[in-house]
Amino acid sequence: WTSLPSWACFELLPRAGSTKAAPVVFAGKEFLSRAPRRSRPMAALRAAALGAAVVFFCLHFIAVDASSRGRIMEAPEAAVAADLLSQIADLAPHMSPKQLQILKKTMISGKQTLRRNRRNVFEEFNPVLWLPPTENQAATTLDDVSFDVIVYHIPPFVDIDEPEGLQDPGNVNQTRTPDNGGITGFAIDMLEEIAQQLEVRFKYYYPCQVTSYLQNAKTCLFVTSTEALLMLDDVAGSTYFGTGPGFCQADRCFVAGAPKISEQTVRKYDVTMPFMEKGFGLAVRAGQPNPVFMSWANPFQWQLWMLVVAEIVVCAICFMIVEGYGTNEALWSFSGFGLAQFYDSMYWAITIMLGAADKAPTTNAGRTLVTTQLAFGVLLISLYTGNLSTFLSVTTAATKVQQFDDLYDPTSLYYSSGHTVCVPTEQASVAQYLDTVEQLEGVRFNRVEAPTVQDCLMQIYLDEVTATMYDESVLLFRINQMNQRGLCGDEGGYCTDPSRTDQEGCTCPEKTDDLKCLNPANNKWTSIQGSVTTVGQMFNHFGYGLVFRRVMPGEPSYYTAFSHAIQFLKEQGTLEDLEQGYIPAIEDIQCASSDSGGFQVLSFVNIQGLVTIVAFILFIGMCIGMMENIIAGILYVMPCCVSLCKCMEKTEDEAAKEAEEAAQEAHEMAERQMNLTEQRKHDRVIAMHDKISSIQERLSTVEQLLAESRDPEEQLEEEEEAQEMLENGGPQAYGNENGNGNGNGIVHTITHMFDANGNSKTVNNQV
Repeated sequence: WTSLPSWACFELLPRAGSTKAAPVVFAGKEFLSRAPRRSRPMAALRAAALGAAVVFFCLHFIAVDASSRGRIMEAPEAAVAADLLSQIADLAPHMSPKQLQILKKTMISGKQTLRRNRRNVFEEFNPVLWLPPTENQAATTLDDVSFDVIVYHIPPFVDIDEPEGLQDPGNVNQTRTPDNGGITGFAIDMLEEIAQQLEVRFKYYYPCQVTSYLQNAKTCLFVTSTEALLMLDDVAGSTYFGTGPGFCQADRCFVAGAPKISEQTVRKYDVTMPFMEKGFGLAVRAGQPNPVFMSWANPFQWQLWMLVVAEIVVCAICFMIVEGYGTNEALWSFSGFGLAQFYDSMYWAITIMLGAADKAPTTNAGRTLVTTQLAFGVLLISLYTGNLSTFLSVTTAATKVQQFDDLYDPTSLYYSSGHTVCVPTEQASVAQYLDTVEQLEGVRFNRVEAPTVQDCLMQIYLDEVTATMYDESVLLFRINQMNQRGLCGDEGGYCTDPSRTDQEGCTCPEKTDDLKCLNPANNKWTSIQGSVTTVGQMFNHFGYGLVFRRVMPGEPSYYTAFSHAIQFLKEQGTLEDLEQGYIPAIEDIQCASSDSGGFQVLSFVNIQGLVTIVAFILFIGMCIGMMENIIAGILYVMPCCVSLCKCMEKTEDEAAKEAEEAAQEAHEMAERQMNLTEQRKHDRVIAMHDKISSIQERLSTVEQLLAESRDPEEQLEEEEEAQEMLENGGPQAYGNENGNGNGNGIVHTITHMFDANGNSKTVNNQV
């Protein structure tokens, strides 16, 4: 309930007599609805605590008159409370047994708290009201009442000059005041504003135990809000400097600084509404910055970039219409080739927008288009360059963790079992929160204890631990102090003399007349690259309030008037202005080690993405240029390459023609050879027939000779044989010795022949 920007109990607290209230259960429901899904069980426990304590808490602040006393809850609040408990019941099945046990204990604790604080509801309650000024009425006052304010050193809320108390321990003699600058800070300025509104006076004290002061060489030890609350309870007035008779008369005293509003505090004290709502921040070490590749494009949203590209394309198409198709010789010479003409038109449109056009329009429509494009380009470039430096200066540092869950959740992206957490022992709430997370989540943190948050931040800077957690406002203030001391950046480091914030001033604190360095204290400088920063969102939200001593029944309760004044200062924006003056935003913290003269100095990391893209485009252009140069060189060295393609085509045609002619000639030769073969065969047949005819004639002659020389019987047999041969087909029917039947063996039976003189002669088997 302390995390919400508006407290229902206080915002509806009456200024003119109305007593309608909205209990904290509304805040519990909103808290539960805003909790991440994975942390709903833990959020349900907190919401259950709100539901259990709603009655005693709200009615304690809204019991303005007798009619409101004893009223527990009206219908609207009861309905919201029932809905809240219903949501808790829905989440119960998803809780672990350990979480269910804690839920049960929380509900019982809330019930017991309600019983113990019944008197706050039913006993007499006398709040002191303050009505702010209006148009028709001046503000009410508290008639110059004096209050004793207990503060403690916790910058930026309270900064006490010389808190060790070497002079005026505990500020008993009021040697430190806001007027002389002895006590400053956010809480002090806020109290001065409240003093003007309520017309009251303040005396400032800070806790300094008498015994401890004497035992520690008259030095006040560093104290926290716990010590301040103990001083508020010191009724006897013997433990601390300043307490005793005259201190906190009529219970007009309270603790200011940065006391957190908690259940324990509300049970025992009267607490105002929160003057500031914060939470824990997570401080880690930031190494070398990560380049943001597209930082050059961040001045425009992606929708606007798409609109610019579409405008250039439309402009190029318009150039093709009004200046293309041969009307403008500056465009591509071959206007019939649409892609080439579009490329040239795109080049024209882009160069006009950049103010570097090398073409001139030839038509009135083209001149109008060029003028419009030039005006659009001038305005667009002005808007772009106006925001460019802001976005280029934004870099994201490399950190080991990005959020609190990375320290213990194995499913987180940056989780590591080696992560360590520094726990400042000066504030118990840090260790208590870690204990709660360990109990609910079943995990264990690697803890390293240190006395103060400054020590934890220094261990982070030296890369000895991973992270620490503390009040975010205090973390930001301390980190800003480290940056002012030079404990940051690439050129940062620290000196053995804490007053020296740079290397030259550390190693050369003094110089002689001849400008030689002197280092009498033998200071040493340790260079460290990196800074301390905060990551993630705030967690474990809480509020800071003014803690008053609880008055007896019937005594005036002044804290209600202070609550009204705090709400008034919130509505006027005064507290917001004070907060911005004391607590810087993490993005506004600058490193003092960089010699920038008050200006944001950019490095290569800031423009790495832009340089990469430009280098890639230049590489493409160089490749195209090299290809063009290679082609030009080839054309210059080998002129015949101009007609190389034509020569190759002609050679191929001639080769194909020759091949075709050769094939045709081969075909003709084959036909001629075939015809010649047939003719030769025919001639051979004719010659053979002629030979056969000659042989037949000679055979006839031989037969006649044989007939004349043989006896009649042999002649008769030969005639019969000859007749049989004729009947069987003539001479061709007789084969050779192999029976081929080609006429070559006609006379194979003839062994002797007579010549013309009648002499016998041996002849071959074949003719």
